[in-house]
Amino acid sequence: MTNNNSCLQAIDTHLRQRRLSKALAEVENHALYHSLHSTAEQAAAIRQRYDLMRQYWQTGYADPMREKYYDALLQEVYTIAADADWRQRVQSQPLLTALANRIKTIAFADTFADTADALRCDSHTRDKLNLLPQHTAKNESKELGRRHQNLLSDTFARILIMGQWTPTQAETMLHLLIDDAIATNDKLLIVSAITLAGTELFDAAKSRTLLAVHQQATDTQLRQRALIGLTMTADSHYAALFPELKQLIDEALKDEDLRQELAELQMQALYCINSEKDTKTIQDEIMPELLKSSNIRITPHGLEQLEQDPLEEILHPDAEERKMERIEESMRRMADMQRQGVDIYFGGFKQMKRFAFFSDIANWFMPFDHDHPDIITMWEKARAQKFLRMLTATGTFCDSDLYSLVAAFDMVVDRLPAEVTKMLEQGEAQPETLGGDFGPEAIATAAHQRRRYLQNLYRFYRLYPSRQLFRDPFDVNSSHLFCFTNPLFVNQGMSKELHRVATFAIKHGQSQLALRMLSAYNQQDRDYDFCILAASLAEKGFHLAGNQTSAQQYYQEALQLKPNDRTALRGLARCQFADKRYAEAQQIFTRLLADDADNRVLLMNEAVCQVYLGQTDEAQKTLYRLIYDREDDVRVMRVLAWTLLHGPNLDQAERYYRQIATADDAQPTDRLYYGYCLWFEGKPAEAAKQFKAYLSLSQSAADNTADDDAASLRHMLIEEDATLLQNHGITLVDVNLMLDLCDA
Repeated sequence: MTNNNSCLQAIDTHLRQRRLSKALAEVENHALYHSLHSTAEQAAAIRQRYDLMRQYWQTGYADPMREKYYDALLQEVYTIAADADWRQRVQSQPLLTALANRIKTIAFADTFADTADALRCDSHTRDKLNLLPQHTAKNESKELGRRHQNLLSDTFARILIMGQWTPTQAETMLHLLIDDAIATNDKLLIVSAITLAGTELFDAAKSRTLLAVHQQATDTQLRQRALIGLTMTADSHYAALFPELKQLIDEALKDEDLRQELAELQMQALYCINSEKDTKTIQDEIMPELLKSSNIRITPHGLEQLEQDPLEEILHPDAEERKMERIEESMRRMADMQRQGVDIYFGGFKQMKRFAFFSDIANWFMPFDHDHPDIITMWEKARAQKFLRMLTATGTFCDSDLYSLVAAFDMVVDRLPAEVTKMLEQGEAQPETLGGDFGPEAIATAAHQRRRYLQNLYRFYRLYPSRQLFRDPFDVNSSHLFCFTNPLFVNQGMSKELHRVATFAIKHGQSQLALRMLSAYNQQDRDYDFCILAASLAEKGFHLAGNQTSAQQYYQEALQLKPNDRTALRGLARCQFADKRYAEAQQIFTRLLADDADNRVLLMNEAVCQVYLGQTDEAQKTLYRLIYDREDDVRVMRVLAWTLLHGPNLDQAERYYRQIATADDAQPTDRLYYGYCLWFEGKPAEAAKQFKAYLSLSQSAADNTADDDAASLRHMLIEEDATLLQNHGITLVDVNLMLDLCDA
């Protein structure tokens, strides 16, 4: 028995090996050590049933239900261990303790039937209020709203801290969530509570409920919240104990629409993860241009409208038009980013989550409602209510940001310029969001609803003050949102969806995530697309777990499936070139050129192979022809100059390198080879200047230290380019003298 505060950790290995007796013994010892009387009683009841089953087995009795009964006992052991862990966590973490204390005095029923009745009653009361006189209905509506919000917050807290569900609780919750008599917003919040609880500790009943809601609900927003909740809560680590969950998901995945939704969900989650980088792009490149082109100045006292300079209009009559063009271009760029799925508002709103509204954890997940009791006073007294109504209807902002917007607007409206305030009050100002608006049809789509909810979740997991207490589903090393790394969500025949998401992940700098997705492929699905993706990852040094298959082997497998595929041929040539098998690489480039004789990149690659094979004259002929066709092609110029380094025409090489080194797309290695050229011409002092420039540029480009770059230069001179230097009479002594000169 290990002295471990986590009961689940203590029995983890036994559960995965399906060793019921050993797992149960660990639970019993854990309950004894921590004085968990309820857990001990439950374990004793399971032990009694297990002993009875074993006695029957020892008599040789052939029980056809034995396997099923054994699995049911294993599930019970997991359940009491999970509940024991969760109770200890609730007692040890102040946030969860506070939520538990909040509902301690509330007499909840064992099921959720009482909650469903209360929610239905409030919906019915709200409908009746619409029949009363306006002034009477208004006061009673506010009172109802406050009472109802307390009920929702209590329900949220109850779901979060209550632990594992019984089958009856799961059944009554499903009925609640698909009941049309209960307000959709109420059901949306409850789904979020289930998701948060199930993400923290796996509960098969919660995952099954979310799957059923996605399948049975009619509201798009509710179905998408449930789907996201399913991916976050269905933990594959313990799923083997609950085979019925895998069976339900397998059956659901036969629906191609669901597979597409899961693929899009993961790509949208990747956009959320890139929010910090996208925010930097907006702040550094787009917003400065917008502010520079506007007539608004930000001051300590608020926004100030600048007066138009009459002289400026006379001297530069087209300046205003150019300003508008720059503003329109910036707006277009933002709109394009948002259409692609970029969370363009995260940076602007991340500082706006400190309002009192967000002190209640439930409010982070609450669908936007201007009658929410925590903002209704702000909404009603707003001098620009008409403007706010239009703004909140654009579909641009997620719910969390809409609440921030109302609270922030309440604070700043009195500091706006008088002209602006007047326009807002009279409804003359039309909201123009940076990313553009969405029409009603676009807002109603599953993709739009899913994206807004993911943005809500991202704000909670990045900005909630106690976020460190919760598992981060946006961690690319987890399987919560990235369900194609989760065996529960990967079925035979899903290679198309897997390939789509893995390719997207690579494009967005998440090669390790793509690798985990490829590892989830079924063996039967390892097709051409799989080979190409695995090869491209292997080229970058990423290999499937327990598999060191080289990129070259994957490209060869792809060519067996598609013998003349140009992508695979180019990849194979790259691998052979990297292995210095220049003759084989040249053969492939020649083969590719047979169908694409004017491809400049292929011609350059073939020329480089020819240089390494000693066919310098042939290479020069090709490169001079390319330069003749396009004199300003720096890529060709670079290869030609490098080719000339390998022959006697150093004066021509110097002329090209002098031009290349000052080009807009100059690279650090241009300075290195320019230095070689000068050195070979007998100009070591000038060469040293170029080598120092190479070191400086390399350090800036790669954020290396000076020692790193000195080692890099030594490697280039002594190892990488040793043959080239030796062919021009540069000895080891010359190299060491040059290194000393560069260090001086």
